[in-house]
Amino acid sequence: MRIKFTEFAADPKLRGTTSNFPAHIAQSLIAQGAAVAVPYKDFRERLAAEAAEGSDKSNPKVENVKVPQWGIHTDQFTGRQTLIRRQGFEEIRFETPEEAVKAGCPLGIAGQVVSIEAQENLKNVAAEAAAKARQDLEARERLDRIRTGASLYTLGRKLVKPQ
Repeated sequence: MRIKFTEFAADPKLRGTTSNFPAHIAQSLIAQGAAVAVPYKDFRERLAAEAAEGSDKSNPKVENVKVPQWGIHTDQFTGRQTLIRRQGFEEIRFETPEEAVKAGCPLGIAGQVVSIEAQENLKNVAAEAAAKARQDLEARERLDRIRTGASLYTLGRKLVKPQ
């Protein structure tokens, strides 16, 4: 609301000047007698005044700007990894690191994602390592049986001595 300060304004520098204030502040100044309301002729004049008022601000205050946050999501059922970009309430998932880097993902985060082919290779390597460990265990058990001279029969998974 536009007001003009009267001679009763507390600050002598403000007397006779015109300023824009929020309506609740302007109304309290008018009620005190420190100012009078100066209405605009029409909306064009008000918009021109607001534009001129904002143009002298060299660095306007920017509020509520959300910085994008990047993360890695691993699907619990398939084990597939995707990159996630969260900004405010928006969430975007990228299937490949290349797509995410094009959208602004830092290389450090994108480099942590393992591709689907590499995931499959890791699964195969893990399965081979488990099979080799199983074979080694069976070989050690056979060797133990030979050393002790005991003949053991296998019933299911349990080793029992014959009676």
